[in-house]
Amino acid sequence: MDAKINAYVQEIKALQKRTQRKLYRAVCDSYDEYIAHPVEERSLALKVSVVLGKSNRLNQIQNECDAEFNTIIKELRQYLTDNGRDQSIADQAEQEYKTEKEAMTKELTNLTYSQVTGKGEGAQWIQDHYAEWGS
Repeated sequence: MDAKINAYVQEIKALQKRTQRKLYRAVCDSYDEYIAHPVEERSLALKVSVVLGKSNRLNQIQNECDAEFNTIIKELRQYLTDNGRDQSIADQAEQEYKTEKEAMTKELTNLTYSQVTGKGEGAQWIQDHYAEWGS
């Protein structure tokens, strides 16, 4: 892989990290808002309501990430074409992006719509992802 292609790959990885940090902050904000309610008010309905209140922010994060990713991929594809190179690395990056996005959407949806058991699932998710995303 030449230096220019590697630079595009590094741009994609940096975008992923920035987006994960933004998502992590949004989840933490939602969790803090939920926990601010008295225990007797905490329910699945409240949890969903809090998350829906963040939906504009979450959509904005997703749209910004998609737009930046699409710009990077377009530039990478043009570079590959201009240099007579195979498109497989761009194809692979696109597939990985779609797979990762799908997995993240599923994970956050499951976290939101899982039953509230009082066992700290939200706090556990935050703790589990802090080292990777929170810093």
